[in-house]
Amino acid sequence: MKLSKRVGPNPVDPVELHGMRIQVPHYDQGIGVEQNGGYIEAFDAITGKHLWYLMIYETKYIKGKERDVQDVFIVKMGVRDGLLRVQEEYGRVYEVDVCKKSVHLVFSPIAKEKQALREKKLIINGGN
Repeated sequence: MKLSKRVGPNPVDPVELHGMRIQVPHYDQGIGVEQNGGYIEAFDAITGKHLWYLMIYETKYIKGKERDVQDVFIVKMGVRDGLLRVQEEYGRVYEVDVCKKSVHLVFSPIAKEKQALREKKLIINGGN
């Protein structure tokens, strides 16, 4: 029986913001976290000194299923209106204030799809 393994994530270009270089460590890399993906890390843009790690989102793993196929990775970062924008592979977008280390979900195609299905069901049920 052939087992298929997930292909690893592509590197994400670092972003400079507020004197920090923000990077994406796709894997634990010895920092002692419980998941792969979903973290950013900051370095001083001038000295290169490591400043902090920040979890952007939590991955909920299903017991009994291979963890590597459940990992959710960051695929893109950019800056908008002085805030860091982070997108993960399912399309959810988070806004991060790197000075306050606060994270807010700003877009979820999953939530949008669920809402559309609920509205469609209401329209169908309402038409009966």
